[in-house]
Amino acid sequence: MAGLAIDWLVTRSGNPDASLEYWRMLREVPDWTKAFESAFNITPEGFFEEFEAHRTAIAAAAPRIRGVVLDPDGNVLGGVHVNASAGNDGPSSSDTTAQDGTFEMMVPEGDYLIRLGRFVSAEPGTPYNSIFFELPYSTETGYANTCGPLTEIAVDSDGVTGLEIRVAPYLLEVAVSPPCNEGVPGHHVIESTVFGPDGEPVPGDWFRLDGIHVTAHPILPRGFGQGPTGIGPDGKGRVALAGGRYVLEISEFFFHEGDRRLGWYGGESGFTTDRAQATMIEIDGADVTGIEIHLPANPGDLPTIE
Repeated sequence: MAGLAIDWLVTRSGNPDASLEYWRMLREVPDWTKAFESAFNITPEGFFEEFEAHRTAIAAAAPRIRGVVLDPDGNVLGGVHVNASAGNDGPSSSDTTAQDGTFEMMVPEGDYLIRLGRFVSAEPGTPYNSIFFELPYSTETGYANTCGPLTEIAVDSDGVTGLEIRVAPYLLEVAVSPPCNEGVPGHHVIESTVFGPDGEPVPGDWFRLDGIHVTAHPILPRGFGQGPTGIGPDGKGRVALAGGRYVLEISEFFFHEGDRRLGWYGGESGFTTDRAQATMIEIDGADVTGIEIHLPANPGDLPTIE
């Protein structure tokens, strides 16, 4: 808005150097309003009145993205943060859904990725809450979650209306980034906890995905695998998959070094280096939780297996 105002002032004045002259005058003229009027040939009061009319005209003609956010059952969701962005360096606009679930964002023409924000309450001692816009809307599924591929919507001069975005409400407030496909109908979570030889959970780094990874591999003919999924600070890893049978591979990953396979979930301790002893996990309409993987040694001391 500031850039638009300066551009309008300079264009109206007819002097392309008006902005520079204003700043030069401030060194000599103690009253900024006189410097303003001299440089731009308009009083501050006149600027506020005329520019507001200019801004209103631009806003009325600008394209808009309008839609509604719903839960999987079609109930409206109010208070959801919505963002439209045209790439890392492109224009961006945000809104928060009203009580009827509707939102409206004014944007220039272009291709936009629509994301919902995951609102995370502040940690004790932190003076602010955080909004992570990391739940992209998929034009293929109609859902917003962390899955790809990313899909954009094209906005022309008429804008986009009638957009329906569905999301599992709990994904908007979970403490850590949810796995791909969580919250999409037909997908369920496999949750496991990795323990070290001391019996304590093995912490990971969600941000860089350093540390232990758990990857779900499908047993044909059904199922599509997902991974690797990093282990969080609490030692837990989560993958969201469609119905089918899977085995879990355990590996160690470091950002600058890549990954190496350590073993599989299975055997008496929940860890085996023998693929034939890997435990089959079946997803059939419900989440699978409570899986415990007990490593016999610290991850760095375990050998790499083929």
